[in-house]
Amino acid sequence: MIDEFHGIRLNATLAGLQHRYNLRLQNTRGMVPEIYEATRVGDVENAMLHFYNNSLKEFWVDMHERRMVPDHIEKELQAQFGEPKERGVRSGGQNDAGLGLKLPSAEGATQPGTGREKKLAGFPYRMDVAWADDETRTEATIYYTSTESATCSSLLTIHVSATHWLDSNRPGIGSVASASPSTNTLDQSNGLPAPAEAPKRLFP
Repeated sequence: MIDEFHGIRLNATLAGLQHRYNLRLQNTRGMVPEIYEATRVGDVENAMLHFYNNSLKEFWVDMHERRMVPDHIEKELQAQFGEPKERGVRSGGQNDAGLGLKLPSAEGATQPGTGREKKLAGFPYRMDVAWADDETRTEATIYYTSTESATCSSLLTIHVSATHWLDSNRPGIGSVASASPSTNTLDQSNGLPAPAEAPKRLFP
């Protein structure tokens, strides 16, 4: 199953996740989507969740940085999701936005700082991996500091979306909110940027 990560599963209700993650509303109740955030829960550094009519249809998760090589994290992901449909490695200071830098936003909110972007920019290497089926798309980005196992630290970000449902319902719900790369979810919990276009695929 590719629709679940770290106890967060698509189509879950707000009540089903509230107790475990102590979710905080980031926009206005009744907006579409309603956006909730959680910070520093167990191994999760930050999570952002989009609910449509009390049903979770899209979420982003940042995990804590760990002292390990990205291959180890990729193997953990493959144990859960299976062989990826897409995979790519980038290095040499490529600072393109990428899905790993995008998190949700809400209309009318102010732009936060760039602490998250700066943190991720401190990782000179990244690995992009993606899984998809007829209903769901899961994208992982592993940021890492070195190709040497003795000195390597890695940070995993995950984006899971009910792509079929979102595409089918888009005429009724408008564009899916997706934040600009300046979103600072590691350091900010209240600021939310202006809406952008719907999430894109990892690779051209």
